[in-house]
Amino acid sequence: MPKMNLKLNDVLAIRSQDSYKPTYIQAKQLDEVDVLLIKTTLERYRQFKNLAHQEAIQMLSDKVRTLLGVAPVAQTDLQFLQTVLNDYVVLTR
Repeated sequence: MPKMNLKLNDVLAIRSQDSYKPTYIQAKQLDEVDVLLIKTTLERYRQFKNLAHQEAIQMLSDKVRTLLGVAPVAQTDLQFLQTVLNDYVVLTR
């Protein structure tokens, strides 16, 4: 199981629930393992921008869209996953 290495600054960087308007309220349906996978995949892509990690972002994005039952919007796969991650944090804290 992936570890979650969040720092206080990571949590504080996400705007308060009052000012942040979640895009995908379905994100709260995800479990912690799903969210950790999203976070780890994003971190690895940012650290190692190669074709394999780009494909992982695309496949994970497709899977998360299916899990949440949302249609693709005018966001990149990377932006979508980051938005879902932010939404999850705001909706579950």
